[in-house]
Amino acid sequence: MSELCFRSHWLRDLSAIAFHEIVSLREAVFVVEQACVYQETDAQDLVARHVSLRIDDALAGYLRIVPGDIPAIGRVLIAPAFRGRGLGTDLMQAGLRETQRLYGDVAVRISAQAHLRAFYEGLGFTVASDVYLEDGIPHCAMQRAAGHFSRSVQT
Repeated sequence: MSELCFRSHWLRDLSAIAFHEIVSLREAVFVVEQACVYQETDAQDLVARHVSLRIDDALAGYLRIVPGDIPAIGRVLIAPAFRGRGLGTDLMQAGLRETQRLYGDVAVRISAQAHLRAFYEGLGFTVASDVYLEDGIPHCAMQRAAGHFSRSVQT
């Protein structure tokens, strides 16, 4: 496999072309593929850290880190052409490392599609809510405890 390249930027540091590429992929996955009609770009994009995964200069994956009392990782996706290679784990680990770099060893939250619960549990997240519908798709709130990085280093 080609070398994975993770890039992390604030919106102000992304070129218009790079942000267009990200938004186009987010819309292709979250609006078209998942058939959810909603405002995909939002005010969170203005304050989020945008983490992209590139392979041979192609955008292969993306997530954003939104600040808050408990930072949140969202808009997690792998481009259809790159699925089935385990890249979701690589992308989430990069996102968690970036969250730690930005905010320290804090708790992290996600709104996970319910069918991906086991995937996120494998990354240290635990379920924090009952299943609810978000844009017609079953989700559950999940959280990774503060101190998780410290415990990971010790084991």
